[in-house]
Amino acid sequence: MADSRGSGRGTLQKSSKTILVSGLGQVARKTDLQGAFGDFGQIIRIDLQPGKAYLEFEDWRDAEEAVSAMDGKSVKGNRIRVEVKQTTETPVARQHRQGRETLEQSRGGSSRRSRSRSRRDSGSP
Repeated sequence: MADSRGSGRGTLQKSSKTILVSGLGQVARKTDLQGAFGDFGQIIRIDLQPGKAYLEFEDWRDAEEAVSAMDGKSVKGNRIRVEVKQTTETPVARQHRQGRETLEQSRGGSSRRSRSRSRRDSGSP
């Protein structure tokens, strides 16, 4: 398994990993995904969207094992596709972060812009 290749590095790479599960039916719920994927390891986040879900595993090795075991299997009668996402940030987490950054920028950015304009206006001959 992954131990032979990363036993020295495994302790350094304790990061989480997000997988994408696509092909889900409209009736799929978070509890269905927890039941199907929970045996592979600790799931710390499930973002369920129509037809797909993002599952974030606490340990990247558990995510990789889930991908290998579950790709092509069925959940609630639908054949699913499971793949590792390159980013560990789920879309919901990204939207939350970006919304927070946008809010911070608009608060700080608008006052900076108004000061810059006033300086230009007052410095014009």
